[in-house]
Amino acid sequence: MKIAVIGCGLMGKGIIQSFAVNGYKVIAVKHRENDNSFEPYLRNELDKKRINEEDYDTVLGNVVFTADIKETADCDIVIETIVEDLEKKRELLEKLDKICKPEAILASNTSGLSIKSLAEATERKEKVIGMHFMSPVPVMRLVEIIRSEYTSQETFDIVSDITKKIDKDGVAVKDSPCFITSRLIAVYMHEAFRMYEEGVGSAEDIDYIAKEGLGFPIGPLRLADALGVDVVLKVMENLSENIDKRYTPCELLKTMVESGKTGKKSGEGFYTYKKK
Repeated sequence: MKIAVIGCGLMGKGIIQSFAVNGYKVIAVKHRENDNSFEPYLRNELDKKRINEEDYDTVLGNVVFTADIKETADCDIVIETIVEDLEKKRELLEKLDKICKPEAILASNTSGLSIKSLAEATERKEKVIGMHFMSPVPVMRLVEIIRSEYTSQETFDIVSDITKKIDKDGVAVKDSPCFITSRLIAVYMHEAFRMYEEGVGSAEDIDYIAKEGLGFPIGPLRLADALGVDVVLKVMENLSENIDKRYTPCELLKTMVESGKTGKKSGEGFYTYKKK
């Protein structure tokens, strides 16, 4: 089975790695031809001992990078990991629908957008599904598998099976705004944002208490930086619009995004990071 991953950001890289290290041939579609960030990323995985030298060579040997989306034409499953924007994702799926072979499955790594709406951008609604991987992908085993009312049992079974084969735990989730993980995380993070905005505690103190006092593996503000403050803002707006106004994002998030403080990827969010 041949896999394509569209988007080589942090999530895309992790998904590429997870398939390639398990022996799958992967077509990785990058946004810019001159984007050569994957090998440094993989070297960092090696330094962190998440992979060994053999895995490193296996991954590089199984991945072909391209900026030409038409290279996905003969792939069996295409997973998109582009920006969390419904219209942009719909445009991409509409394009893929024309490029990919009829039997190909189109999967979205969206953290909460409607799979039904994405499917309706194609002529293969029954073959559109959600595969919401967790970050960091190489470490986290959970994958939310989201089927819309159109998704066929065959599509669901194929995706569930391949999820197991890359050593992940797939959990079936209803197609609802932000699914389960993003909805839970939104409540956790939003309260932290409000406390930070009100001056209740510093970013370091809020995160330390969440980790040491409540047992979370990462604090909410550090997590927001890792996910992207802009991504978190979109999740909050989605929940506020489609579920309940209690999810309405605080002004702090909007101000941070407007000023370009989107977290680790920009070099500054709730924390400051060294740019590589």
